[in-house]
Amino acid sequence: VEPGEPYSVRQFVEDARRIIDNLLEKNITVILTGGTGLYLDHLLSDTQFVDTPTDFEKRSQLMQMSGEDLYARLKEVDPVSAGKLHINDKKRIVRALEIYDSTGKTIGQWNEESHRDSRPLSAVQLGLKFEQRQTLYDRIDRRVDAMIEQGLEQEVRLLLGRDGFLGSTAAAAIGYKEMIAYISGDCSLDKAIEQIKLNTRHYAKRQMTWFRRNKSIYWLNAEQPFDRLLEQAVMRVEEKTL
Repeated sequence: VEPGEPYSVRQFVEDARRIIDNLLEKNITVILTGGTGLYLDHLLSDTQFVDTPTDFEKRSQLMQMSGEDLYARLKEVDPVSAGKLHINDKKRIVRALEIYDSTGKTIGQWNEESHRDSRPLSAVQLGLKFEQRQTLYDRIDRRVDAMIEQGLEQEVRLLLGRDGFLGSTAAAAIGYKEMIAYISGDCSLDKAIEQIKLNTRHYAKRQMTWFRRNKSIYWLNAEQPFDRLLEQAVMRVEEKTL
């Protein structure tokens, strides 16, 4: 997908499922990797997305409200969704209220309709955990330093120079959005790098919160020697598939 194009979980599920079905027909084992829990969950459950209404005028009105007022209203009309969202997640709170105000249905009701006639995928799910949180943070810092050394700034400048902008999906990605702020003169390079590291650490914490709710995941200690880690992963797959 080109960086200038928007991309949604719906498009991801449709694209990925088409590829997976093609591979399975050829008896090829598929391995999914990544950390975006929402996308993986919808793919494995084979969500069949029902077109939800869009009301830009209503969305604009809601965006004028404070986060506290929005969250309080969501708790009133859709307590289930409110329980799943953080009070600072204004984008998703506004979307949930927009759908409710436009249709009288909660986003959960729409999601329930989206799972009708689905063909869930059977998968062995493995997760990597760090017993020492600082070990993870140190690895994140080293990864960001490597991204900078390998030309993150030049990459963003190239894309901005080629297209003049980045699509909404790419522009919101950690790494891109902070570098755009630096290139735009809103902060120093050191501040941008520091912010990428901080935002990545926060994202890692949110990932762990999301995945811990999934009782199907078999957790592996990422701090042990790689050979041992690989051995445990293979054993788990064999246990579940043989």
